[in-house]
Amino acid sequence: MQALPENTEQVHQFGEYTIERINDNNLHDVGLLHHAIYGSHLPKGYYHKKYGTAYTGATYTGFIAYNNRLPIAFYGVVPCFLQCGETRVLAAQSTDTMTHPEYRKKGLLTEVHRYVLNLSREEGIKILFGFGNQDSIPIYKHKYNWEENGIMDRFEIPVRANQIIGFLRTKPVLKNIFTFYQKAVLKRYVLPQAGINSQDIQHGYCGVYRDQQYLEHKKYNDTIVISIGKSKVWVKTSNDLMIGDIELIDNTLDEVIAGIKKMAKQLGIQKIHFIASRPSILHDLFVKKYEAIPAFPVLYKDLGSGLELGKIKFTFADIDIF
Repeated sequence: MQALPENTEQVHQFGEYTIERINDNNLHDVGLLHHAIYGSHLPKGYYHKKYGTAYTGATYTGFIAYNNRLPIAFYGVVPCFLQCGETRVLAAQSTDTMTHPEYRKKGLLTEVHRYVLNLSREEGIKILFGFGNQDSIPIYKHKYNWEENGIMDRFEIPVRANQIIGFLRTKPVLKNIFTFYQKAVLKRYVLPQAGINSQDIQHGYCGVYRDQQYLEHKKYNDTIVISIGKSKVWVKTSNDLMIGDIELIDNTLDEVIAGIKKMAKQLGIQKIHFIASRPSILHDLFVKKYEAIPAFPVLYKDLGSGLELGKIKFTFADIDIF
């Protein structure tokens, strides 16, 4: 992993607070801030893996604010590439935005956002994109001048799960037994690959360029690729099953969903989720079978990409939490 030198250009003052660019030495503090806000711990090294994107030529694109050495605010973007036809540009996804509860409404995020924006330009990033919620949309659109262009819909598929296995899933004392059982079930499905290519790009849309380096980087989250017939499905399993993307090969969507539901039932999972831009290849297939529930708008800060924003499409696999 590429380490960043610590120098005065990466450290700034904002009143009584200090703002630093993230590096190998302070990324642990992002985890401490996450715990202070959400009360949970992420896997060791999670943020180092997530923000270590040296393969793109831009890495550690985020800033953290301190009161003395207490981490109090953070904003980061994760570089990747967007592809549109033969054109490929360096982009970055807006990801973690956090402020310590005791330090909100002090202008910290606005200041940190400004530094991230300047750094993005310096690193050659041509466009930022993110997925808004009811709290962030007004801030990004009206305060930071991001543009809304596109909507993502969510699809939920209920599963009549095995109740005994579902019981095992919920009992921490039985975790080892369930983990052993889950591995045995998944062994029949899992393929030896890290992810699948964007199906939208292959059908004339623009999207995230998922080469092998991108897929290796995405391993900061625990996902798998499974086979259903000849088709491939990129999934993440937790309490529910999340579909990241589907490569349909000689199967209908109905056949693939039936296979996923069968696997979910064996794992005691009661619900399957999928999120996709409207319109897009899989969205157009899902909407014929399932209710489309508006999930969130797609927001952009275009820094000179030259891309047609309306042609950029995403699926669940492109969101940083997948």
